[in-house]
Amino acid sequence: MLSECLAAHQEYFEKEQAYIAGLLHDIGRLPQYMLVLEEQAQDRIVPPEWPDNPSIEHDYFGMDHCAVGSQMARSWNFMPSFVDVLQNHHESKEAKHDPALVGVVGSIERFLLTRPSEQSFADGTSEQKTPDLQAEDHAYEGFRILSSPNILKMLMAEYERLLLMVQTGLPGLTQADN
Repeated sequence: MLSECLAAHQEYFEKEQAYIAGLLHDIGRLPQYMLVLEEQAQDRIVPPEWPDNPSIEHDYFGMDHCAVGSQMARSWNFMPSFVDVLQNHHESKEAKHDPALVGVVGSIERFLLTRPSEQSFADGTSEQKTPDLQAEDHAYEGFRILSSPNILKMLMAEYERLLLMVQTGLPGLTQADN
């Protein structure tokens, strides 16, 4: 939903694709989770930081969730723009088919990975800070959407609204309700 929200804000023409791409972008993690459960059942040690860490995933599984997801998408005949998102959402600069869509989904993932925790907000121990895009050039060139404090505020407000609805089971999870 955040991908759809950001796509609308950025006037990306395929908001529905952004929504679907946001849902699917980490689908390659599902087979990895299945393997981890098998490994743990056999009392094998699994690196604790493997989820969403492509280098650890590659070292442990032989390929990261981006490669797994893009192979799944190709085998299911997904649109090339979705294959692009699944393959490149951690390295948005590598996007070939739809860099804007990859940039939207990659930026939302970056936002979710770098936002302060709900607990730190509740405790008042952390302030919202802008993700350091210099250290990890995550956003697609020309699509540095997370560098705007206004966009960050909008995303945080939308995130908090969605989180409250999920936690309380309230209706109205669609953008149409705004």
